[in-house]
Amino acid sequence: MANRRTVENDASGETFIFSDEWNDPNGFVRQLKYKLKPGGKVPRHFHLGRSQSFKVLAGELSVEVDRVKSVLKAGDESQTGVDSIHSQWNAGTETVHVIEGFDPPIDIEPFFTAFPIVFGSKNPLKQFVFLHDHRHVSTQKRLFVTSTISAFAVVGTLFGLSGWYKKTDR
Repeated sequence: MANRRTVENDASGETFIFSDEWNDPNGFVRQLKYKLKPGGKVPRHFHLGRSQSFKVLAGELSVEVDRVKSVLKAGDESQTGVDSIHSQWNAGTETVHVIEGFDPPIDIEPFFTAFPIVFGSKNPLKQFVFLHDHRHVSTQKRLFVTSTISAFAVVGTLFGLSGWYKKTDR
C-alpha cells in the first residue's frame, strides 16, 4: 500500500489526500483526492503551464473556468485549458468529494502542506514571500496582484523571511 498523507485547511474548508501511487517518479502530483466542505471556496487562480481536471465522486462542485460557470454532480468531469483561470466552490449542503488531476504533474503538495501554517501566521510579509516562492504552482494573472506580491516578497526577503515556511516543524 502506498504512503498516503492528508492535509486539512480549516480556513478554506479543503482536505487534500496525497498518495505516492498517484505521483510521477519525481514526486510531482498527477492526481489527488479532494474534499470541500459546504461554503468552501477557492479564489480564481491558475497553474502555470498546466491544465487541471475535476471528477466529482459525491456532492456538487461549482466551477468557473475562464469566466464560464458550471455545476458538476457525482460522475461529472471537467477540465481547464493550460493556464486557464479557474475557481471552485461548494454551494451545496454536503461535502463534495473530487479527484483532481494535473497535466503535466505539479509539485503542489508542499504548497498545500505549508499553506495553513503560512496563513495562520497572520504575518503578511511571510505570506507574500510564500506566494512569491510558489508562483509556479498557483498564481493569478492580474498584474496589480502579482506586482504587489513580488514587491512585498522582496521586503520580506530583506527581513530574512526567504523560505521561512520550510524551517517550521509544525
